[in-house]
Amino acid sequence: MGTDVAIETADVALMGEDLRHLPQAFTHARRARRIMLQNVGLSLGLITVLIPLALFGVVGLAAVVLVHELAEVVVIANGVRAGRTKSLQITGGRRQTASMSAAVGVSS
Repeated sequence: MGTDVAIETADVALMGEDLRHLPQAFTHARRARRIMLQNVGLSLGLITVLIPLALFGVVGLAAVVLVHELAEVVVIANGVRAGRTKSLQITGGRRQTASMSAAVGVSS
């Protein structure tokens, strides 16, 4: 019961007792945030360019919609990168797979 409550209230939950995975979790979070900001920047930048082009008739509405949708596919593909992780390389020992969970609360 106590472990379940700790996992539910924690910002980060490490599954196992090996705290060497904590820096990997932070690295993954920083990378995911960077990719998210790239996606937001790309989307906002593209909209900032496309809306005036469409309003002043420089580019037709169909072309603007096509470019926007293609850019959204690029944003989605870029977002998929956030889910990729490299496994932690443990040297000089064997990997432990414990069933016990360690919950860590992180304050911003």
